[in-house]
Amino acid sequence: MIRNHLTYILAMAALAVTPIAVTAQGFPGGFGSQFSAPPTANPMSLLMRQEVQSEIHLDLRQRAALQELQGTAPQQIREQMQQNLQGLQNLTPEQRQAKMQELTATIRAQVQQFQGELTKKVEEILRPNQVTRLHELDLQFRGPLALADQRVADEVKISSEHRIAIVRINGDFQSKIQDFVQDFMADMRVRGFGPAATPGAAAGGQGFRRPNQTGPPDVEALFAPVQKKIEPIKKDAEEKAVAVLDEDEKKRWAAAQGEPFTFRKTTTTRPRGRG
Repeated sequence: MIRNHLTYILAMAALAVTPIAVTAQGFPGGFGSQFSAPPTANPMSLLMRQEVQSEIHLDLRQRAALQELQGTAPQQIREQMQQNLQGLQNLTPEQRQAKMQELTATIRAQVQQFQGELTKKVEEILRPNQVTRLHELDLQFRGPLALADQRVADEVKISSEHRIAIVRINGDFQSKIQDFVQDFMADMRVRGFGPAATPGAAAGGQGFRRPNQTGPPDVEALFAPVQKKIEPIKKDAEEKAVAVLDEDEKKRWAAAQGEPFTFRKTTTTRPRGRG
């Protein structure tokens, strides 16, 4: 799945060298879009959820096109990551740490650009009414902290004063979960998930594993205990963000999300044809 490929690549890029501070955007499961700063749109990730596929009524042609897009996109980001990490294995630990700190912003920008391009391709596959409903579902999935995203704040017409307050709330949330993320990274190493032979191998998702293990580890399952710790913190931040809004802003935020939708607490699935 694209989201797991993407977040796994970023996690492995950070774990292949000495510990550094990275954003939660580089971690697995539902966190890729929800715990970034601010939460970013990830429609392809939503389209891998069976209930979303049904909600927007994907036809067979669209499912096939999305499946093809899903198959080619991870390779592009892997190749870019390999280019970013070339030469790191020849550096000292101190030099690698300094280099990865330089690369963090670059990697984040590249991923955001990649997601933006992927979103455009997804929208070309969908019909206009499907794009509209998917956007509504995206806002529901991301939650009130999505209002820290300037584009969402513009859409909902949030006042400048309230934007600043919500950005600050989201920043505080990010600071609180940073320790959880770094502890997770350290625990991965302690549990034997050592770095790959070369950073390039780790970027390809092939070289970061325990001895004798075949295939990359299930990072989403490993991150589940951390998710349980972060969820109440996120809920508190979301409640604070909503409390900032005035009544008109709350109405526009509700309208932007469309008809309420219930997401299943299950893993995602490939957008393949029926039967």
